[in-house]
Amino acid sequence: MLSLITEASHKGQYIDNRIIHCHQVKKYNPNQWYLTLGFLVMVTVATMIIPIPVPGGGFFNFGDVMIVFIGLYAGKKAGAIAGGIGSAIADLLLFPLFAPITLIVKGLEGFICGLAHQKSGFLQIIFPLIGAIVIIVGYFIGEWFLPQLGKAVALADLPVNIVQALVGFVGGRALFEAAKYLNL
Repeated sequence: MLSLITEASHKGQYIDNRIIHCHQVKKYNPNQWYLTLGFLVMVTVATMIIPIPVPGGGFFNFGDVMIVFIGLYAGKKAGAIAGGIGSAIADLLLFPLFAPITLIVKGLEGFICGLAHQKSGFLQIIFPLIGAIVIIVGYFIGEWFLPQLGKAVALADLPVNIVQALVGFVGGRALFEAAKYLNL
């Protein structure tokens, strides 16, 4: 992760400088697109690296850890893009049925966690907790209304979704605190 953030910053700034120089752009604000792209890849990889199957046919994963971290570290825009698109890409590759639900739910999680970006104390805990609740409620409703799954699967997956949301909250907060400690 450290390497990705450092490399993305250096290479992205190099590309931005070339755009400004070659095209003589006066008002160019890249808003660190390269970090968001790197975070998107990190979410996809974290989601796919250890997929643990669950009763409804989906899988438990560690992508939420990255989404919470990214929201806290980079803000709501990066959190929403990396969380929604990164997780949806993983679902398209592993379990496509969930991709539309994932795009919305994980994007919302990243956005809500990102509301705590550059905030302190209580807000850095409450927004990621709300993001965890979004995961639990969002997947419950999404599974319930999918004709292929329904109420029984939504109820069977509820404990797994609760655990995944809590692991994402705790792991993402821990990763964020470690990044602060390392002055990233």
